[in-house]
Amino acid sequence: MATTTWATILTLVLLAGTTRAGAPETDPARRSRVVEAVERAGPAVVNISTEQVVVQRPSSPFGGDPFFDQFFRDFFDSRPRRSTRTSLGSGVIVQSDGTILTNEHVILRGGRIHVTLADGREFDAKLVGRDPDSDLAVLRINAGALPHIALGHSDDLMIGETVIAIGNPFGLSHTVTTGVVSAVKRSLQSGGRTFTDFIQTDASINPGNSGGPLLNILGELVGINTAIYGNAQGIGFAIPVDRARRVVDNLVSGRRPPEPDGNSLAWDLLGLQARQADDGLVVARVRGGSVAERIGIERGDRLLGLDGQGVDSLDELGERLEAARGAPGVVLSLGRGGRRYDIQVPLSRSRG
Repeated sequence: MATTTWATILTLVLLAGTTRAGAPETDPARRSRVVEAVERAGPAVVNISTEQVVVQRPSSPFGGDPFFDQFFRDFFDSRPRRSTRTSLGSGVIVQSDGTILTNEHVILRGGRIHVTLADGREFDAKLVGRDPDSDLAVLRINAGALPHIALGHSDDLMIGETVIAIGNPFGLSHTVTTGVVSAVKRSLQSGGRTFTDFIQTDASINPGNSGGPLLNILGELVGINTAIYGNAQGIGFAIPVDRARRVVDNLVSGRRPPEPDGNSLAWDLLGLQARQADDGLVVARVRGGSVAERIGIERGDRLLGLDGQGVDSLDELGERLEAARGAPGVVLSLGRGGRRYDIQVPLSRSRG
């Protein structure tokens, strides 16, 4: 009887340590919020590869001398040679119909765009549109209903907040790294272009991560990772999802992304122009009869912020006003005589 009892107890203990599938049961303490966020978002992260056919003609080693160049062409094979260049990056499915968001530089020189899903299925993608000024592009694949990542918000990111990057660095698919938000509103220069309003993070972002998602602890998309900052150690950058959302809406609808020209929009919507100073923006001109004049804005006022966010450059001013276009008004933060004023400003198109 005792033997039977101990055998029964031993069997129950063994069964309690396994799942119904026979695998060991995971300790709930190990299932952190990072694990849960990755499990939710991972299936929507894709691998993107592009192929470009390059035609090259062998060059003469004689430095352009006509006689020897002809000799080279006569006695050596100078026919054009074709080769294929490939590039690798990441992307994120943002709509269940197969709409994918990635970096523009990932697909910039690609002829054929190839997408591999997390489950291993492969598809050729169609380029819906691209916006070089934001370094964003939208692709689409025909694969039926697909898992996608919910778009969060980037305007309330907190310094020190935990973030998660998923991508394909150096071809290592679905690599997960974690870190914190190190800074916001960073500006970078790359390839002769200036990119503004980046999220800076210490989550590792390497070549191949470009175009992949930056997630908050809830698994929401808060940024699109970009690896344009070469030789960085512990420094990664991501495009804020609030800007990406506007670009996606424009590209999917077929509209041309508007140029975020700060002074053009400020003149159009507020009736003022600003100039760049060492410590930010200063109002340089106010149109007579405009909204700006009616609410008391004067030449020389410092332009400190818009809707609670700082404005340090004309590019940022353009982005903030473009985001607010269509809203009834904005809160404009001004500095004058060492004091700060927050003024509710109605938005309307100025004339003249």
